[in-house]
Amino acid sequence: MTLPVFIRSHLEPITAEWEAFARTLAPPASAPLSIDELRDHVPDLLRAIADDIENDRTAEASRQRSRGMGIDDAPDITRYSREHAATRMERGFNLQALGAEYRALRESVLRLWHDADAADGEQALRQQLRFSQAIDQAWTKAVAWYEQQFDQARDFMLGALGHDLRNPLGAVQMSARLLLQDPTLSGESAKAAMRVFNSSARMRDLVDQLLDFTRIRLGHRLPVNLVLCDLEHVLGDITDELRTHHPTAVLQVDCDGDLTGAWDGARIAQMLSNLIGNAIEHGTPGSPVTVFAESDADEVVVVIANKGPVIPGEQLQRMFEFPPVVDTESREAIAARRLGLMIAHEVVAAHGGRIDVTSSEESGTAFTIRLPKSPHPA
Repeated sequence: MTLPVFIRSHLEPITAEWEAFARTLAPPASAPLSIDELRDHVPDLLRAIADDIENDRTAEASRQRSRGMGIDDAPDITRYSREHAATRMERGFNLQALGAEYRALRESVLRLWHDADAADGEQALRQQLRFSQAIDQAWTKAVAWYEQQFDQARDFMLGALGHDLRNPLGAVQMSARLLLQDPTLSGESAKAAMRVFNSSARMRDLVDQLLDFTRIRLGHRLPVNLVLCDLEHVLGDITDELRTHHPTAVLQVDCDGDLTGAWDGARIAQMLSNLIGNAIEHGTPGSPVTVFAESDADEVVVVIANKGPVIPGEQLQRMFEFPPVVDTESREAIAARRLGLMIAHEVVAAHGGRIDVTSSEESGTAFTIRLPKSPHPA
């Protein structure tokens, strides 16, 4: 008996085994699942797999499929696996439980088929291989759907959290500002108020970056409000602020030419603050961070350079990606740095510009930003 015929004629015992196993995986806190809920899309999925096995393939097509290529030519398997993943997620099954279901289904079908003495010969071996490929397709598509849903849920949660934190942080910052304006405040109290003000300002910046990160993850470009802006003034404000936060840092700023253009001043300041602050924090202590800005008729070029550990080539290629690549730093330090770099990249892209990075033992690390004076936002 061929495997497709066996599957169609033994749907009930196969599905009954699936149901019994799925019952052991149901989350303890969930309401008891009915038989229909436990069986879910299994009969439809098995019929689709049986049809797929009967769809003759060349040996090369089978090899390609085993490597994950060409697996979308069985749309019913994909559809039923995604629908099953959706219902399992609604009932609280995690990804490990979903994987266990597919492993159990593979084992049940092949064991029952062999126990019935129906699997014999070269054709049986070929059909067993095709069955495993179909199960792998179903599992792969289910995992992809699960991950997409988790990513979307996480991003919406981060956006909501960031939005809700802005108001209380603004209140803390305003209160600290008022305290600093009180002439009767003692020296120690004034220092404490300044720490509250600086810390709340830093937290507000992080919340803003969190909101920007959420926008990017949801597929949106960062919004920009283009007005005439003098980048030299923006650089002056940013470097003054950074010198306050990093009093021991050596910042050398040099500007040449007309540095005005149609940009979003707040976004440009955010980008420059991220890049210069990153250069200060990760450069060799005591070595200068240089910022050079010049212009021609069409664009302004800003180069931010420092001396420090050389960034390996594979990390340079993924410098503006998030999640971060793994290196020798702590995970928290990597995430904070990469988030700022990713947002800086998106700010430049939103202005129709480009940002590049180089790193060598001789020249150090340098970020080069090119901003069109009359940008066409992407």
